[in-house]
Amino acid sequence: MATTTQMLHVRLDPELKGNAERALESVGMSLSEAVRVFLHRVVRDNGMPVGIGSDPETYDRWIEDRIEKALSDTRPMVSQSDANDRIQAVLNKKR
Repeated sequence: MATTTQMLHVRLDPELKGNAERALESVGMSLSEAVRVFLHRVVRDNGMPVGIGSDPETYDRWIEDRIEKALSDTRPMVSQSDANDRIQAVLNKKR
């Protein structure tokens, strides 16, 4: 990750910005963090993340790829309870 950062300025309708901030706050995330997550997904997916502007064929290929990757994953299984605990710990740190 880069050691310096750059500012990104985006013009938004004030109502949209406020609604987005409240929605993200309810899950322990800031607007800036959400934009960073989105941009990481754009880079990872080499385009718009699936579900945002994707055609059905692209989505089908993406989901099939994800299923194949999940089926071939050799990492140890994590229980649903452990996964939920890890997620909650991350959310608690954000609050």
